[in-house]
Amino acid sequence: MRVIVVSLVCALAGCGGDDSACGPTNTSPAGLSVAGSGTNLFFAELMAGANNDCTPTGSDVISLTIQGTQTDGVGFVTFCIPQPQKLTTGLALGSDVPGDEPAAILEDLVAATTDGCTYSFDPTTGVTGTVRATGICDDGTNAAGFALAVSATLAMTGSGGASCGTLDVQLAGTAKVAHQQ
Repeated sequence: MRVIVVSLVCALAGCGGDDSACGPTNTSPAGLSVAGSGTNLFFAELMAGANNDCTPTGSDVISLTIQGTQTDGVGFVTFCIPQPQKLTTGLALGSDVPGDEPAAILEDLVAATTDGCTYSFDPTTGVTGTVRATGICDDGTNAAGFALAVSATLAMTGSGGASCGTLDVQLAGTAKVAHQQ
């Protein structure tokens, strides 16, 4: 009876192993988009690692860092999740501003456009939104990976020319996230 109970607890809690519920589904869309003011850029190839970059002070949970690259340019996106075990319920997304302790943090977002502009997210301007994971096991460290859904609003500041101003954008979509070995 004890083995059955442990197996049921692991199935519900996402213990390690060959759990078929772990990982993104084959129908998970392939990336995130940054869209606004006539700009539409894409990010994919997301990787997650238990890097302990934003673990809350005094917590024994190891934070999860998620990074991706721009598929149509040289940009990148970085999230830090202080408590990855809460990703399945959805977390508020914010920026890493002193005094602000969002449940998930947009650390960096840099995007390049074909007209020579480079846009960067300034964390002091703020971000509002949510992140949620499906198929996540072992707090994001399972080799199967997971799917990450993002919905956020933020401003990006441009550089590289007179036409590169400030963009109000939506960062949205669902991306497959692989586990970083």
